[in-house]
Amino acid sequence: MRELAHLSSSQARAEREAHDVRLAEADFALAPFTLAWEITRACALVCLHCRAEAQPKRDPRELTTEEAFLLIDAIREMGDPILVVTGGDPMMRRDLYEILAYAVYKGLRAALTPTTTRLVTQGPGPGERGRRAPGGHQYRWAHC
Repeated sequence: MRELAHLSSSQARAEREAHDVRLAEADFALAPFTLAWEITRACALVCLHCRAEAQPKRDPRELTTEEAFLLIDAIREMGDPILVVTGGDPMMRRDLYEILAYAVYKGLRAALTPTTTRLVTQGPGPGERGRRAPGGHQYRWAHC
């Protein structure tokens, strides 16, 4: 995915127009517009507002990578929602970029909402990490 900040004004206008058409044609009785997936409960933080009941390590009952791919397949069959990957802190999953790349490969628009821990803030910025993700895909980032 391309980040809107890097688009020319004509490209941004074209994306907004395509978005407007998609919204006009959407039937939300059949499929959601946005789908949030709490991919893990693992998180280094313990925020009072967090509904994920964060814990220091991943829950052993979380989906495996292959199960995550099957879920993405099911989401794609349902329609074309924006997939917001959140948690806990999704960056605590070692297979995160593989899962995001698969979602994009299947045609979903993926957004990532990590916590603002060292996993995000150290080293290269989120945009650089996104550019280096498997398949060279970019993702939109929002920090909690």
